Amino acid sequence: MTSIDAAFTERGTGLYSLALKVKVVAVKPAEVYWKDGEEKRVMNFAMSDDNTTAKGICYDAAKFCKLQVIRSENLMFNNLC
Repeated sequence: MTSIDAAFTERGTGLYSLALKVKVVAVKPAEVYWKDGEEKRVMNFAMSDDNTTAKGICYDAAKFCKLQVIRSENLMFNNLC
């Protein structure tokens, strides 16, 4: 598996091609926005690979429940699904 830093270094345009193994450490509730008259949803989250923490964005509402949320030292988050 690749680290977050290595994935960011290798990123071109488009999707990341390297597999990452990360922990989701925080999730913001889904936000609704409108594009071309159509309702869209986006969910922001933070992920960590023990060395680096980075922001992630999920645009696919069907995958929101796959963001497994873990317990951090100071906060307790619940699973989204």
